[in-house]
Amino acid sequence: IEVLEFPTAPEVSQALLSGNVQAQIEINGAAKLIVEKTKKRLMISSPELVYPQTLGIYIKKDNQALISALESAMETITSNGSLPALIEKYELSPFK
Repeated sequence: IEVLEFPTAPEVSQALLSGNVQAQIEINGAAKLIVEKTKKRLMISSPELVYPQTLGIYIKKDNQALISALESAMETITSNGSLPALIEKYELSPFK
């Protein structure tokens, strides 16, 4: 197996479509978009995440105004159902 790296996901997709590579590893949301953009000429072969990722928002610890604003926004979208709807729509794993 030879592993190649490309600067962008679209470049990898083009290499896959042209037969220059045999497979592409991509994050879930991007993979679904690639399938859509290529009119299903590419497919997702694994139903499970290969490398689950934990993502976060990083803020300087002394930026209390931004911290408070983000906490308030998260509470709002959690309580009004927006966040659970996004998690379901994009088939994400809810955070704990």
